[in-house]
Amino acid sequence: LTMVVGAAGPSRRWRDSLRVLAAREGVTHVLAIAIGTSRYYARQFLPLLPRNLELGTGYTMPMSRLGEGDSPVNVLHVTGALLTVDGRVLRVGAEGIVARVPGRVLSLLDVSPPLTTPYVRAVLTDERRQDLPGHPLAWAVALRNLVGQLLVDEDLIVR
Repeated sequence: LTMVVGAAGPSRRWRDSLRVLAAREGVTHVLAIAIGTSRYYARQFLPLLPRNLELGTGYTMPMSRLGEGDSPVNVLHVTGALLTVDGRVLRVGAEGIVARVPGRVLSLLDVSPPLTTPYVRAVLTDERRQDLPGHPLAWAVALRNLVGQLLVDEDLIVR
């Protein structure tokens, strides 16, 4: 999965606070992690094949050819950055947790169902990766994969 994420550098005040905290704790790097939403587009490699929505590392969601996939889809995801203690961004990334795919009618109207607070709460407590052994929580897999990508640690990545 190739993903480009832009990151604005942290403020001077934030960097100064980070330096003090890092010195006290004896760390050289920091991971900044957030949960949020974005709109993702599905990909289609051949016209007769179904479209796939790439959510994260080895994690795709098939979509029908008609209607679904023409419009962007709301995705709940974790984003993160690996920073030096002086606040310099070394790596950034994102891993999708779940997508709210519109039905054909909403897709034709270019409308995606919202990711409401009750929906997000339900996803964080109930949504599981059925494609993985043990069916782990989707957010836990996304977070683990994000950290693995940021730290360039293949042993952390779940496929």
